[in-house]
Amino acid sequence: LTRYLLEELWEVLLKRPPAWLKSRHFNTALVVVVVAWLAFTNRYGVIWPIFGSANQLLAALTLIAATAWLLQKARKIWFVAIPAVFMSCTTIIALFLLLKRYITASNWTLTVMDVLLICLAGGVVAMTARRIAELRSGRRRAAIDDPGAK
Repeated sequence: LTRYLLEELWEVLLKRPPAWLKSRHFNTALVVVVVAWLAFTNRYGVIWPIFGSANQLLAALTLIAATAWLLQKARKIWFVAIPAVFMSCTTIIALFLLLKRYITASNWTLTVMDVLLICLAGGVVAMTARRIAELRSGRRRAAIDDPGAK
């Protein structure tokens, strides 16, 4: 799963990523090397405190994606959108509170991981907000062009 996420992340970060960054072999090797380094140096214990926040953030971002999908399908979204907003806000606020703690403790590994999670979450929220705005403006244009349409 991480390999797929990396392949998509390169396309978001770079307009035209080089072919080697989109290679499944490179991304698989990158993931294996990082995980092996964490395992063999016992560094996974260093990043363990932020794992809970990352897990909650993943759940929040999944709800955001589900909300955008339901909106695109012209379905009711309130039952997914309300938990998505709640989980996103609480998790991102928690990440900012943890960031202060990590900086105060000079724990630079967790500081970098925390900032990375905040940036990725902000990017997903911004992309989703933009997509929702596009969908809504498209529906308004369609309603103006065809007043008899839903």
